[in-house]
Amino acid sequence: MSNRDGLPIPPKNYYFKITEFEQSSAVWPVSMGKDESKANSQIGPKIVPYYYMIFVLEGQGEFIYKQKKFALRKSDMFCLFPQIVHEYHVDKDHPLQKVWIAFEGPQALRILEQMGIKSCTPYIENALRDDVLNHIQSLFELANQADQSDFDLSRLIVFHKIIEELSARTSDASRNIVCSDYWLHLGREYMQRHYMDHLNVEQIADYLHVTRAHFTRRFHQEFGVPPAKYLQQLKIKEAKRLLEHTNHNLSIIAQSIGYLDTFTFSKMFKKIAGIPPRDYRLLKKAEGIENP
Repeated sequence: MSNRDGLPIPPKNYYFKITEFEQSSAVWPVSMGKDESKANSQIGPKIVPYYYMIFVLEGQGEFIYKQKKFALRKSDMFCLFPQIVHEYHVDKDHPLQKVWIAFEGPQALRILEQMGIKSCTPYIENALRDDVLNHIQSLFELANQADQSDFDLSRLIVFHKIIEELSARTSDASRNIVCSDYWLHLGREYMQRHYMDHLNVEQIADYLHVTRAHFTRRFHQEFGVPPAKYLQQLKIKEAKRLLEHTNHNLSIIAQSIGYLDTFTFSKMFKKIAGIPPRDYRLLKKAEGIENP
C-alpha cells in the first residue's frame, strides 16, 4: 500500500462505540477520520478533548504548538494534546490530506513517550511508512463494522500495532528528552488514574513536589481549567458512564468515584451535568428506547 494518497477511505469521521473492556485498558481509540484542508487555509487556534495522532498523506503545511513551528510534509506525523491550544497552516499550493486517530486512557502520556512524543516534541518526520499505513487501513475497516462492540479486542490490537511500529523506530535519545512542562502532564495523568481515591489538589501538588498555589496557577494556564474543577469533571464523566451502563444505585456510584455521600455527589453532578443523576439515567434509558 505505497500509494498513500490513494487510501481507499472517503473523507469522513468515524466514532467508535467504546466498551467497558476497552476502558479497562491503558489506552484506546475514540475516533478516527480522513480529511483534506484547502490550500492556503488556517486551522485554529483551537483545543481538542483527546490525544490525536495525525498523519500527512499528501500536501504541505506548518504546525504551530506552544510557539514552536514544525514543517509538515508527506508521511510526517504530528500530535495534539488535550486542552492545549494549537493551530496549523496549509501551503497555498499544496492542500493537506491527512488521516487522524483520537485516543484516550490513563497511560496515554506513557504510550506517547514510547514513540518519542512529548508536549515539546509533538512531531515525527516520515512516520507514515507502509506498515503503519496498513494498520491504519485495518482500523478504518473495523470502524465500518455494523456492530462495533463485537470488535473491541480487534480494535485494541490494531491500535497497539500502530503504536508498536512507531515505537520500534524511536531512539532512546528521543524518549529521554525532558520538557519543561512535563511535570504538569504527569500531574494530570496522576489525576486520571486516582480521581476516585478521594484525591485532592493538595495531594497532587505534594506528589509533584510543588506548592498547591503554584500547581493550581500553572495547571490552569496550561489546560484552561483549575485542577479542582478538572478532578470533578473526571468524576462526573465516570459517573455518567456508570449511570448509563450499570444498575448500581447512587450510593455505590458516589463511593466508586470518590464521594463520601450521595448528597454531595448529586449536588456536584447537577452542577456540572445540568440535571440530577437520577434524571440523567432516566433520560439515557429513554434515548436508548427511542434509538434501538
